[in-house]
Amino acid sequence: MKKNNSEYYQFLRISFLLFFMLSLSLSVFGQATYTVNSTDDTSDADLTDNICADANGNCTFRAAIQNANKTSARDIIEFNIPGTGPFIIKPANIYPNIINPLIIDGTSQSGWTVGSPIVVIDGGDVPIRNNGLAFKIGSANSVIKGLAIGGYRPGVDFRNGFAMTIEADNNTIEGNFFGIAPDGETPFPNNRGIQIMNGSNNVIGGLSDEKRNVISGNTSMGIAIFGNEPPEGFDGPNSLNNLIIGNYLGTNASGTSAVGNGFNIQLSYGAEKTIIEKNIISGATARGIVLATLQTTDTRIIGNYIGTDVTGKLAIPNQGYGINLLEGVNKTIIGGSTLEERNIISGNQSSGISFQFSNASPGTIPVKDNIVIGNYIGLNVDGMALPNQNGIQITGLSENNTIGGVAPNIISGNTSTGVVINGENALNNIVIGNHIGVDVNGNNPISNNIGISIQNGVGNIIGGSTIQERNIISGNNSSGIIISGASASNNTVIGNIIGLDVGGTNPIPNNNGVTISNAGGNIIGGSNVQQRNVISGNISSGIFISNSTGPANQVLGNYIGTDISGIEAKPNSRGVFLGSGGGTQIGGSGDGEGNIISGNSGDGITVNGSSDNIIKGNQIGVSGSDPLPNGQNGILIYGASNDNIVGGLNPREGNVIAFNRSRGVVITRGPGTVDPLRNRVSGNSIFSNSVLGIDLGNFGITQNDEDDADTGPNLLQNFPEIVDDASVLGNQIILNYF
Repeated sequence: MKKNNSEYYQFLRISFLLFFMLSLSLSVFGQATYTVNSTDDTSDADLTDNICADANGNCTFRAAIQNANKTSARDIIEFNIPGTGPFIIKPANIYPNIINPLIIDGTSQSGWTVGSPIVVIDGGDVPIRNNGLAFKIGSANSVIKGLAIGGYRPGVDFRNGFAMTIEADNNTIEGNFFGIAPDGETPFPNNRGIQIMNGSNNVIGGLSDEKRNVISGNTSMGIAIFGNEPPEGFDGPNSLNNLIIGNYLGTNASGTSAVGNGFNIQLSYGAEKTIIEKNIISGATARGIVLATLQTTDTRIIGNYIGTDVTGKLAIPNQGYGINLLEGVNKTIIGGSTLEERNIISGNQSSGISFQFSNASPGTIPVKDNIVIGNYIGLNVDGMALPNQNGIQITGLSENNTIGGVAPNIISGNTSTGVVINGENALNNIVIGNHIGVDVNGNNPISNNIGISIQNGVGNIIGGSTIQERNIISGNNSSGIIISGASASNNTVIGNIIGLDVGGTNPIPNNNGVTISNAGGNIIGGSNVQQRNVISGNISSGIFISNSTGPANQVLGNYIGTDISGIEAKPNSRGVFLGSGGGTQIGGSGDGEGNIISGNSGDGITVNGSSDNIIKGNQIGVSGSDPLPNGQNGILIYGASNDNIVGGLNPREGNVIAFNRSRGVVITRGPGTVDPLRNRVSGNSIFSNSVLGIDLGNFGITQNDEDDADTGPNLLQNFPEIVDDASVLGNQIILNYF
C-alpha cells in the first residue's frame, strides 16, 4: 500500500510539473490579442504583466507593440478607438522594432470600409531620418492591413524616412495606404513607402479590393526591395521571391489621377525572382519601375498597367521611363505569352521601356539577357494609340536582349520611335516577332514616327528565319527601319514584312521601308528563302541608302515591290535608292542572293551621286519568267555616280532587266552638271523594256562618233555595230566596230 501511495504522489508531482510548464508555455508562447482603444502615444505602464495598459489604463498602439514583443507567438493588434474616424496616431518617436510575428489589423476598427482605412499613423512628429514600423528578423509571418501611414521624413542625406521596413520572410502587407491620406486623394508623403531588405517570400497586396494597397505620394520610392544596400554596409542574404500584386502605385485610390511617387518601384542590390503582377504603376514624378545592379535577376513583370489609369484606356504618365533596367540587370521577363501576362506600357512621357539610362550615361555593367514579350507598348487596353515618346530604348551597355518572341509585342502609336537601339555598346540585341506601326491584327496602321532606329548599334538582328520571328514593320510615318551612324555595322534585317500587312498582300506604307545612312557593313536580307524581307508598298523608297561608309552594305534575296508571293506588284515609289557615298552591293551571284526588284511605280534602282556600287544577280522588272514591270526605268544612274558595276561576266552575276515601262538602264547627267563616268554594264539580259535597253544621256539612241571622242554620261560610249566582215569562229563572233 505504501508503494502504491508513493507511486500516486510521484504521479501528482509529475502532473503538477507538466501543468506548470504548460502554463508557462502559454504565457510565453500563447497568442494574445491587444485591442488599441486610444490614439495616445504612451508606453505600457507595466510590461511584467499581461495587460496592455498605459498609466491611464488605455491600450495605445505603442503599448500593444511592446506587449507583442514579449512573446514569440503571433499576437494580434486590433483597434476599437471610440469616436468617428479617421483616428490619427501621432508617435513622438520611433516605435520599438517588431521582433516577433504579429498581425496588425486596422480593418477591425469600427467604421472601416474596403479601400478606406481610418486608422492613421502620422510620423510627422518623429525626428527626421527615422522610420515607421520596422519588422526585424524573428517577425516572419506577420500581417499588416488596413492602415494609412505617412509623414516619415528623410535626413539631410535623404536616407530613411520609410513608412515600413521589413527584414524578415513570409510577411503580408495588404489593404494599406502608404503616402496618401485616408481620403485617397491627398498626398501624405513618406520618403519611401515600403522597403524590404534581406527579406524573402513577402506579399505586398492581393487581387481583391480589400487586399489592394495604395502606395502613392512618397517623395522617393513607393516600394524598394533590396538584398543589400552598400552605402549602409549591410551584408545579408539577397531578397528572394517577393510578390507585388494588385496595388495602385502613383495614383489616387480610385486609380483615375496621379498622386506620384518619385519611383513607384525599385529593385536592386540582390532582389531576385521578384514578381510584379497586375498593378497600376503610373503617375511617378520620375520612373515607374527601376531595376538596377547585377544581382537583380529573374524578375517577372506581368499583367500591369504602366502609365495608364485603372481602365487601361487613359494616360496617367510616369514622367520618365515606364520601366528602366540599369547596371547589370539580367534575366528579366517583361510580359509573357498569354493575355493575362500582357503589360500595357503606354502613355509615359519618355520611353515605355529603357535599357540603361542613355547613350551619354551608358552604365558600367551590361544589361543583358532580358526578354520583352507579348506587351502593348504605345497602345491602350483596347488597342488604340496611347503614346509613349519611344516604345523601347536599348542604349549604352546593353547586350543580348530579346524584344518579342512567340507572342508579339504591339509597339505602335509612339510619338517618336517604336524601338531605338542606340550606341556602339548596344550589341547583339534581337527584335523578333513584333508588330511595329500596326494594330494587334497587323492589318491597320497605328503609326510610330519611326519603326526601328539603330543608331551606331553593332551586331543587332531585326527579324528571323521563321514566321514566328517575322516582324511586321509598317505604317510608320518616316522609315520602317533606320540604320545610321559610323559605328552602326554588322546589323542584320531578315525575314520581315516592311510596308505591307501581316498577310504580305495589302499596303500599309512607311515613308521609306529601310533607310541606311552614314553606316556600313549591314545586311538587308540573306541568301536563304527564310531570310527574305518583303519590302513593298512604301510611299517613297523600299530601301534608301546614302552616305555609306566603311564595309559594303548588302541587299540580298529580298522582294522589293511585290507581295509576299513575289508575283503581284505592291509598289514602292522607288525600289532601291542609292545616294551619296557608295560601296553598296545589291544582289549577288550566290544561290538566293539576287533580289526581285519589280512592280515599283518609279525606277527599280536609282543611283544618284553614289559610286562603287555593285548590282548583280537581280531580277528587275520581272518575277521569274513573268513580266512585273517597274513603272519607269529598271536602273537609273545619274549625277556624280562613278565606277558602278551592273552585272558581270562570271556565272549568275548578270541581272535580268526586262519589261520596265521606260528604259532598262539609263546613265545620265540628270538635273545637275556632272556626268556619271566609268559605269560598267555587262553580262546582263536586257530585253522587252518599253523604250531602250541601255540609254546613255537619256537622249534616246546616240549616234556613234569616230574614235568615241565625245563627252557625256559614260563619255557617251559607242555601242557595237556589226559590219559586213563579221565572222564566226567556233563559239565566238568576231566583230569590227567603231
